[in-house]
Amino acid sequence: MPAFELRHHVGERRARPQQRDQRLGGLNTELLSPRVFYDFRILRAAIHRELFKFEDRQVYTQNPMTYAGALNVNIYIKRAFAPLGQRVGSISAILDQAPTLMAAAKANLAGELPRPFVETAIEVAQGAVDFLGKDLVEALKDFNEQPLRTRFLAAQSQL
Repeated sequence: MPAFELRHHVGERRARPQQRDQRLGGLNTELLSPRVFYDFRILRAAIHRELFKFEDRQVYTQNPMTYAGALNVNIYIKRAFAPLGQRVGSISAILDQAPTLMAAAKANLAGELPRPFVETAIEVAQGAVDFLGKDLVEALKDFNEQPLRTRFLAAQSQL
């Protein structure tokens, strides 16, 4: 995906919470029950937090950790919140996005960033690669459900 499209994608991601905040801002909250109004406030706070990440923290342009931590799939192994096959499918889907994620990081991050940000992101990325290449493969060595295993190994091998 060309850099222009990736940058445009970040703009689209910023526009979504802005649009949702505008729609919620137009609601007549006096008609809501106390419980629904509580949920409304939680939703609105989550949207404002997302907007803060875009507008004030500029996480997609100023913080390489946004990208370095995006491939963290250890929760899929550590927690049995779904059948293992389903979790392996989710891991594979995430790993399939690694090339696009790295291209987005290259396209979106500012040319000059604080050295500690870059050094930390490099350490985290190296740890992720180590985990994905060794620990994850070891954790799934006995997983033999086909075609999920083949898909996982293909996704993992592109890293």
